[in-house]
Amino acid sequence: MWRTILFMSCIICGLQDVQAQAIAHVKTCSYEGYVFPENYVLIGRRTDGYTLSTQQIKKNEKLIKSNINDLKVLCPFINKRTIKKYIRQYLGRVDNQGDIIVETYLLKKTFAKDFDLNKDIVQVYDGGCDALIIVINITKGSVIQISTNGMS
Repeated sequence: MWRTILFMSCIICGLQDVQAQAIAHVKTCSYEGYVFPENYVLIGRRTDGYTLSTQQIKKNEKLIKSNINDLKVLCPFINKRTIKKYIRQYLGRVDNQGDIIVETYLLKKTFAKDFDLNKDIVQVYDGGCDALIIVINITKGSVIQISTNGMS
C-alpha cells in the first residue's frame, strides 16, 4: 500500500514539474518568440538544459542586433528592420565550463505559419534565409555560430 502511495506521489510531483516548465511566449516591438524550458529535449543536441530569463533573452537579442553584419553575409537583405520579420525559438543549455549557451532558431513569419512553434523546435534542413540558427554564449557575450539551413 505504501509503495502505491509513494509511486502516485512521484507521478503527481513529476507532472507538476512538467506543467511548471511550460514553453513561454515573449513579444516586444522588436521581436517575438518562444522560450523552451530546461526539461525540453532536442534529440542528439542537449546536455544540461537551462530555462532562460527575460533579461537573458534581451541580452541575446542585443547581441543578435550588434552582429547583424555577420547575418548580412549569409542573407544580404537582413538588417535591423527586417530581422523583426523572424519569429524566434530560444533553447538554453549550460556547457562544460558552466557558460549559458542560447540556440536561437529564427524562422521568417511567412515560412513559420505552417508550424506550431509553441510545441517543438523547428529544425529546417533546406530553408535558406527563411530559417537561421544563431548560437550565443550569454555568459561571455559572444556569438559562437551564425548559419542558414541549406539553400533556397
